[in-house]
Amino acid sequence: MYDIYLPVVALGPAMVYFLSPHMPASQAAIVSSLIFVSTLLGRPLGALIGGRYADRIGRKKVNIVAVSGYGVMSFAMAAMPGYATWGIAAVVLFIILRLVDGVFVGASYSSASPLAMERLPGTSEEPGALTSCSASPSRSSPSPC
Repeated sequence: MYDIYLPVVALGPAMVYFLSPHMPASQAAIVSSLIFVSTLLGRPLGALIGGRYADRIGRKKVNIVAVSGYGVMSFAMAAMPGYATWGIAAVVLFIILRLVDGVFVGASYSSASPLAMERLPGTSEEPGALTSCSASPSRSSPSPC
């Protein structure tokens, strides 16, 4: 979740780096919203892609690719120049990198969570018996938890 909470804390004050000082407040609000929302838009797409490949080639492989992918995207975002150097291209590239980061995060969620659930202990008749713990809506529902 660092890709959501960290930008809320750190990217807000650093937004000056990516926005034009001459940009009207309404445009700055729209661009700022796009920067924050772009990761959230990529997650469902990443979950669809990652879930499909996780079922075909294995959850561990997909998770390793996904974690590596959002690590590379995070490094690329940290290393890129700001508005003063590239102008509006820096903002557009930053939004694209955040979107791709969201795709990798979505793929990671759709591969890591089932992988963790499959590894939980269970009996031979009921493998992963404790997987219902995460889906149990309340303590009053029948659950082995």
